[in-house]
Amino acid sequence: MLRKLYATVSGSCCSDNSDSPQHQEVLLPGSLYGMIIKERMEEILNNIRNNIAADVRSGAAIDFNDSKMFPIRYRPIINKLKVQKKDILRKSYPE
Repeated sequence: MLRKLYATVSGSCCSDNSDSPQHQEVLLPGSLYGMIIKERMEEILNNIRNNIAADVRSGAAIDFNDSKMFPIRYRPIINKLKVQKKDILRKSYPE
């Protein structure tokens, strides 16, 4: 590596192309799915946090111990997640 550096500086060798395949990241299917799921979960949790913050700012009474609050209030977010999951699976495994 040090020889390559000296050769590049002296001009006897050209620098590597950063677009060559040896400089690209290899993404295995499990890693790729993990990244997609992580991004979706972050999106969902941020939506829930924003909804709770909006409820607090509006002065609405929020009872986190109420088991009926979460399913009713956040059903649109849950339904959106189900649709996205179906889209991911449909794109990954076409018929």
